Amino acid sequence: MKITKIEKQKNNQDRWSVFIDGEFAFGVTTEEVFVFKLTVGKEISEIELEKMIKEKDYSKAKDVALKFLSYRARSEKELRDKLISKEFDPVTIDRVIEFLKRYDYVNDEKFAKSYVRERIRLKFEGRKKLIYDLKQKGIKQEIIDHVLNNTDINEIDHALKLLEKKVPDKTELGLKEKQRIYQFLLRKGFSYDIIQKAFNVYFH
Repeated sequence: MKITKIEKQKNNQDRWSVFIDGEFAFGVTTEEVFVFKLTVGKEISEIELEKMIKEKDYSKAKDVALKFLSYRARSEKELRDKLISKEFDPVTIDRVIEFLKRYDYVNDEKFAKSYVRERIRLKFEGRKKLIYDLKQKGIKQEIIDHVLNNTDINEIDHALKLLEKKVPDKTELGLKEKQRIYQFLLRKGFSYDIIQKAFNVYFH
């Protein structure tokens, strides 16, 4: 096989179309043209072509992952799910995750610590909600236990803050309203015991 043409793409000045034996084969960035030493007339084997495409996919997947991480910290599962949604193959995804772990861009324990701190500070969530959400993000149980056991979580205080938002004037609640607020606090991850204690403190 021979590269017969390398042509700059009209819609993206940093990308080039590579033609092999007169037919379009793949697109590359300007950097990849030099990295892969692509020139018109160069002979290229099937093995070389396959290796080149794999490296291109790896580079693209890495860019997707880094952009995804630029918005906020992510768990390993979140990153894997993102790359799967972009239809990268499992080997490429494993390579990207390994790279990100090597440079500490992905660290589930650090992620869990940061996530718990933020949810407590901004949402006043209870332990059950924190545990559920972390599991949904693929965090292992031992990491969850370690993080929560080493984080100061005053659930009654958090429930009181939410009650203050819901009932700022401490008006005596009817049965339906009380049930509604109970359900709200349950969804926030508090146990019935914590909710009852918070009610007793707040309304008495």
